[in-house]
Amino acid sequence: AIYMDKVVEIEESDKKAGYLLYMGFDVDYDEELIAAFDRFRAQNVTDLILDLRYNNGGDVLSSTVLGTLIAGEAYKGQLYAHMTFNEDRTEAGESGDYKIGVKETFESVYEPIERALQHALGLKKIYVLVSETTASASEMVINGLRGLDIEVNLIGMPTNGKNVGMEGVVRSFHNYNFLLFPVSFYIENAKGFRDYSDGFTPDVQIDDSAIYPGEFGTMMDQLGYLALQWIKTDNKPQLPSAMHTRGSCRSMRSFGDLWENRPVQPVGGAVMQPVREE
Repeated sequence: AIYMDKVVEIEESDKKAGYLLYMGFDVDYDEELIAAFDRFRAQNVTDLILDLRYNNGGDVLSSTVLGTLIAGEAYKGQLYAHMTFNEDRTEAGESGDYKIGVKETFESVYEPIERALQHALGLKKIYVLVSETTASASEMVINGLRGLDIEVNLIGMPTNGKNVGMEGVVRSFHNYNFLLFPVSFYIENAKGFRDYSDGFTPDVQIDDSAIYPGEFGTMMDQLGYLALQWIKTDNKPQLPSAMHTRGSCRSMRSFGDLWENRPVQPVGGAVMQPVREE
């Protein structure tokens, strides 16, 4: 899940960016996730580039751990995500909340969420690299942090648009047990927003799907380079029009050339729940 984490020093500035290429929300890797943020803290990072372009989701518990590691103590106890069930379950009083830094969650107690507070960066702004593969628990991070008024800047292509989640249910048929995962809830943020079934539209839209990236989180990686430029200048990058089309850049060097020679313009998976045995 933790494919790469590193710290990038931003040239000609006093900024340092933590870069995390996160491939899947899996509770088995939450300790590694916390350790990665410890390394960011130890090197005094000022900004975070969260690379979710290959991450199609996973466990909501891990998503809440990541949200806590980003938001930190200032947001402790605030709502990160709310699960809304169907009409019958809602009328019966069922609902589910996940809160920043609170280990008690819907149907479980998960200690790493609380411990994550001690290792958090406490950021007010992050940069997220996204694609059509970015889904579910990944989109939950975007939506959850925006619900807390943390600025989430997106670079890449529109995300998948999976604003619902699933619960595991055991059923028996003809002496066989089946584990089924029906879609059973919407995911809302603290503002009650859940209407992203068409995905989140990037602030800087560029399709890198036809190009194998160079070194992740550097100028040899289209999306990583744009994030680093955004951090350095505090301005949203403006792309040449040719760079918005699929496969328009045939090499990372040509991307760098296009960017450096641009006209100068001023600029303003599945979400899983614990098994319900019935």
